Amino acid sequence: MLKNPLLFLYNNVVSNAKTKDMKYTTVHLDNNKIELFNSVFGKETIKVNNEIVSEKRSIMGTEHLFKIKENDNEVECKLVTGFGLNGVVFDLYKDKKPIIESPKNNFRGQYINTYLSGSKYI
Repeated sequence: MLKNPLLFLYNNVVSNAKTKDMKYTTVHLDNNKIELFNSVFGKETIKVNNEIVSEKRSIMGTEHLFKIKENDNEVECKLVTGFGLNGVVFDLYKDKKPIIESPKNNFRGQYINTYLSGSKYI
């Protein structure tokens, strides 16, 4: 029998979760591999070609700025995370041009509008 089951749970689940980021997505852009990781504790990590280029803490989403190599030039990129109707969403921009844009539906706003209108369905 365990002497302290809560301590066992913390040491084997919570502390391990701190070091384990979950991969959300991978985008192959030109010759670059861009990966977005997040943790249950709100840490978002962006890797380009297996190197960390941005780390931020966020609950509702944030903006990551980083650079990628393209034809021996550095190109600015922006990855914006947030929440939509289907959960976590992200937008990716390269040189201020959209590469990936998620639907702009705002789940909280739709919920509030539905609540205020008295509708039972979202």
